[in-house]
Amino acid sequence: PYTSDCAYVREQRYLDVIKIATDLIRLDFTLIEPIAMSHQHAQRFGLPGTYAFWQKRDRKFIDLCDAVMVCLLDGWDQSI
Repeated sequence: PYTSDCAYVREQRYLDVIKIATDLIRLDFTLIEPIAMSHQHAQRFGLPGTYAFWQKRDRKFIDLCDAVMVCLLDGWDQSI
């Protein structure tokens, strides 16, 4: 999950995701990390942090993958 009205929650979710990604990279996974790849763009340059904005791009990434992993962070079950 990423989307939240609270900037602190978005930042924490970003940090959680990059920590998990780092652990997986150490295990030799090759990853596409949509949250890690878009968070800084949204924060620094005012792009929306909504799924509606990033959906087309993220779906293209998913199409390239052999598998999808979902980080079971708070709110994952409500995430689009």
